[in-house]
Amino acid sequence: MEQKRTRKKQTTKKKEKLERRQERKLANKGSHDLESMLAYVDEEGNLTSKPVDPKKKVSINAEDIEISVSRQQEIQAEDREQVGIVTLFKTDKGYGLLKTRKRKQAISSTSNP
Repeated sequence: MEQKRTRKKQTTKKKEKLERRQERKLANKGSHDLESMLAYVDEEGNLTSKPVDPKKKVSINAEDIEISVSRQQEIQAEDREQVGIVTLFKTDKGYGLLKTRKRKQAISSTSNP
């Protein structure tokens, strides 16, 4: 008796599962076409789902684009040197910690062998 009930439950569960799978396939069928996956960039740089009007397109020469790094101020020799107190130094590992006089900040230091 119990085997019949469990088999009946199993067959109904399989049928329900199959129906749900088919429903999901039908619901997602139209969403995977190429047009729905494309995105376009308008003249202001925003993404849109509609293609840009060819009359509004602006052509740009690659030679006209300037790429550069912003100039940094050169650090003077006075600012590079730090004066302070050695708080820790391990000779076997070759590093130490310094505490600066001016700013009271900790700086790590390594020795060159």
